[in-house]
Amino acid sequence: MKVLSPPTEELARNLLSKYPFKGYQFRLLGLHSENVVDHHLSRLMASSTTAGAIQDGDRSALLSLTENKYLSHHLERRASRLENFLRSDYEDPEPCRAMVGHFLTLPEADGFCEAWLPLDDIIGVGALLAGGFYQVGVEIRLARRLGPDFNPEYPEGLDLRTYEPADEQHLKDLCADFHEKNRFAFDPRLESSVRKRIYVEELSSLLKSPNIRCTTYWEDGKLVGFNTGKINRQLTERTGQGYGSLDLIVLHPEARRKGAGVGLSLAALEWLRDQKIEYVACRTMVSNYPATALLQTLGFRIVFAKVILHRWGNPNADAR
Repeated sequence: MKVLSPPTEELARNLLSKYPFKGYQFRLLGLHSENVVDHHLSRLMASSTTAGAIQDGDRSALLSLTENKYLSHHLERRASRLENFLRSDYEDPEPCRAMVGHFLTLPEADGFCEAWLPLDDIIGVGALLAGGFYQVGVEIRLARRLGPDFNPEYPEGLDLRTYEPADEQHLKDLCADFHEKNRFAFDPRLESSVRKRIYVEELSSLLKSPNIRCTTYWEDGKLVGFNTGKINRQLTERTGQGYGSLDLIVLHPEARRKGAGVGLSLAALEWLRDQKIEYVACRTMVSNYPATALLQTLGFRIVFAKVILHRWGNPNADAR
């Protein structure tokens, strides 16, 4: 097989246009395939992306990686994310295995790599597992349309407030102690202190973003929960439609099952509506049944599921 590093734009566009796994998600989010291809192609061909392809006649496969500097800092080694694992035939295992073999020759293979693959890409998942990856969980994506007529009805008696900078440390403490359902929590090679630090510092960064709205929940004068809503500026500008997401939601255990999760989510959706956002997505681990049930009561539908896999270049290495 011929190795192309980097791949040609023509090959990348052709493989992206034939990607078979997200059609339902794109339809529900009002995304046209052309816009999606252009969005991913711009990232794939960027100078910050490491991409390679193999070609043998009509058969081809492409893999691309981006460095995650944020994770590199926390894990004290190079960390990458596998952004694309594209093939001309998703039922043909040979190009798939060859592409993973090529990945193992790259310098990025010596560090930490995270991959998200569609749950139904059985051959792709199997090839990564054979290449030293291991599964840490399954994540689902949910989505709903958010029209201008969205008019939330909040549960009674909730003390919801807009985030103030003086609340930051309280939010960090809640995040460290109670943000339990995330992909890093299920990686046995990550120590607890590292898992907590990753999300606490991510929260600190989020709170400084102009694209974020954080709402807090109080009981008896104490801050016991919060959530964040986010505008996806890049996708919004590329498509001309408003896209946003519900991101972190954290509640103290004693504050749960009182309607606070609904109230916080409605506050984020209301803010996104006011920012002219038309479509909202959210993701959570498949085992987070309470969050899934809550989102479904708010009109979200499951549109996609993906397997999360991790790989350490040194199989005996742990992050401390």
